[in-house]
Amino acid sequence: MKGNAMPGKRILAVENNEFVLSFLEAGLSTAGYEVDTASNGREALEKIHDAVYDLIISDMRMPELDGPGLCRALAARGDDVRAHFIFLAAPDSLEDNRAFLAQCGVSALTKPVALEDLRSVVEQRISHFAEPAHT
Repeated sequence: MKGNAMPGKRILAVENNEFVLSFLEAGLSTAGYEVDTASNGREALEKIHDAVYDLIISDMRMPELDGPGLCRALAARGDDVRAHFIFLAAPDSLEDNRAFLAQCGVSALTKPVALEDLRSVVEQRISHFAEPAHT
């Protein structure tokens, strides 16, 4: 394990771009996290139904069910999305969703994101909120 990753911490990466999804999986796995992947929000909901995640990292724009839709679905279940959810988004997508992000209080990183920046934010979020939200 490299860096200060917390062993046993599980992350779900949700992204429809295969290259970005591979980047997330490899970059976080080599930091010591257990990483599962989904290519859209619907697939993510299925995985969340069957597993517990300490953190979800999701793209904003995806087919079938987008990031905000996934976030709303989890919030409707009573999950603490503010604590356990991070968006990755292109600058125009962040601008289009500024009101949503302010309303739900979820963090967002602008694409492209540097691996060290991503790892730093993930480490801070996971160490700050010890209990997984998605059961």
